[in-house]
Amino acid sequence: MSRTAPRVAVVIPAYNHAAYVAEAIESVALQDWPELTLSVLDDGSTDATCRVADAALARLHRFPSRLATQANAGSAETINRLVAGCDADYVAILNSDDCYRPGRFAAMMARARPGGDFLAFSGVAFAPEAMIAPGLTFEDWYRGQLAYALSLPTCGFILTAVNLAISSSNFLFSRALFDRVGGFNPALPLTQDWEFLFKAMRFVEPVFVPERLLDYRVHATNSFRGLADRAVAQSRAAFAAYCDWAGGEAVNPLAPTPVNWPHFFQLFARSCTPAFGAEPIGAYLPPGLLRGGLPPGPGAPADARALQRLLAESRARSANLERSTEDLMRAAAAAWEATAAAPIEDRAA
Repeated sequence: MSRTAPRVAVVIPAYNHAAYVAEAIESVALQDWPELTLSVLDDGSTDATCRVADAALARLHRFPSRLATQANAGSAETINRLVAGCDADYVAILNSDDCYRPGRFAAMMARARPGGDFLAFSGVAFAPEAMIAPGLTFEDWYRGQLAYALSLPTCGFILTAVNLAISSSNFLFSRALFDRVGGFNPALPLTQDWEFLFKAMRFVEPVFVPERLLDYRVHATNSFRGLADRAVAQSRAAFAAYCDWAGGEAVNPLAPTPVNWPHFFQLFARSCTPAFGAEPIGAYLPPGLLRGGLPPGPGAPADARALQRLLAESRARSANLERSTEDLMRAAAAAWEATAAAPIEDRAA
């Protein structure tokens, strides 16, 4: 691999994860990307996180690394400070209790477009016993979301309904995109990652890499779990960041908006129930985005194909739920790549 490869900065916001932070750092050390840096910022931990991180970083010699500390400021502020100090083309976040799998950056950077905005996330691995709700494992929930995602024309549409990326640990983005989006929102500690996706989709279509390249740790201290009411409220607040721009023109020609998808959007908004509510997404949209019915005429070819795909995959949903998670990841990624590769005139009525 050439030494002229784009520079990737990994940032680890660390807080009270003495039991896990060394493993997180070691997972970065196992990456084979030639242009890496690693920055760890301890957010006022009250345990041995800082000491453990310092010892783990002392064992790194292949790429530059640094450790800093601050008074507790919260995850969003910590990430924002870390990214602000990065001199790199791309930034990857890794929370101090998660781990990368080997080959992550090689697989994800292969999809990057030099000089343009970029945002990617990969498939996620969960411990078999990890539960998202009583009687429902994370793995079964994840497979169900992917089965539904197969019916949608773009990655952006599924992200409008649910945070398929799972965590900011799964984000790899261009440094310029971070500045364009404005960073992470400290007011939404439970859904700051989802809000970042909502804001980023205005500018760039997220890329889904269909390999499990992140190990996501589920344990008793995960921020989101056990805070259902606050999580719903903050999810709706994150969705509001999408509503702020969804009614107009977006830089991203694939963004999930009624301008880009005049027919499909209307049906999607009436039929898809988001993670934060019991009613279809349309109930949470601002007035004017939903019309009384579908627009007249056949629509653009991409819009028409999206409607056909929704119908076909809805009929196949039971069969799709029997497919493996890996198969569903590959199928969804291939379908979204095909949409993105279609001639631009296919997306114009």
